[in-house]
This record gives sequence, C-alpha cells and structure tokens, in this order.
Amino acid sequence: MEEALAAAEYLEAAATRLDDGESVTGPAAQRYRDGVRLYHRQFGGRYLTNRQATALNANPRLRIYDNSEQFLTCCYDQSKALCHPDRNKSAGVEASPDITNCQPNCGNIARTDRNIADVEVAIEQAREEIMSPTIPLPLKSRLEQRISSLQQIVDHHRNPEGRRR
Repeated sequence: MEEALAAAEYLEAAATRLDDGESVTGPAAQRYRDGVRLYHRQFGGRYLTNRQATALNANPRLRIYDNSEQFLTCCYDQSKALCHPDRNKSAGVEASPDITNCQPNCGNIARTDRNIADVEVAIEQAREEIMSPTIPLPLKSRLEQRISSLQQIVDHHRNPEGRRR
C-alpha cells in the first residue's frame, strides 16, 4: 500500500505539471505522458482503496519512477531496461528498475522540466566548487567534464530536435 501511495502522490503531481505545460523529452517521453494521463483518468484525485492500490502497482504502464540522483524519470519497461543486464533471460521479470544502475542510453528514460531544473542546480554547484582556490587541478578537470556532460542534457531537453539557439 505504501508503494502505491508513493506512486500515486508522484503521478498526481506529474499530472498537474503536465497540465501546466511541463515538457518531457527522451526516448520514453510519450510513455511518460501516456502513463501519467492513464493514472489521472483511473485514479486521479481519489483516495486509493486496497484494491485500487493493487491495480496501480500491477499496471506496467504506471511504473514511472523519479531518479533524482541521475536527473531522470524512468518509465520502466523491463524489456528495455539496461539497468537489468539479465533482462533477456527467462529467469523472471523485474517489477521495478534498479535506479542505482541507470544507463544513459536506456530506452526507459524521460526527462521533465523538473529533472532539468535539478540538472541546472547541479551545474551551478559544480561551477561554485571550481571557483574555490583550494580545489585540486584533477578535481577541477572532473568537475568541468561533469558540467559539460550535464549541459548536454539541458541542451538536448531545450532543443530535442538538435536546433541551435
């Protein structure tokens, strides 16, 4: 029940953000939008009964997980999940992603404006660290690489077709 309530809270907030015009990019962007809208139609604004909580947890289209550490949202489809290297073996299906093993080229990734805002905060924090006179040169280089990598995520979200501003 707790898992369903947490999912419901996240999906309810996501529905509000989509209604307010939040953009979503990434290979799973449409699955994100479809899943959030499906949740809203079936469960939105309601108190979840045990039966509804079970239905929410069982619906594979509603397996949408925020991964703030990786600045993404996982629209989990086990067949595409690169976080589970053994996904193609018949040993069983994982019901949820391994968010400690997100891969940047996974087909389950969607990025929302909220994810991008978190990326921009991380970029700013890294820039502040670089400005410190006590930072060692190797760490400064790693932070510059991280900023570059994170900036590519922001640029792709802002210009998904690759247009330059």
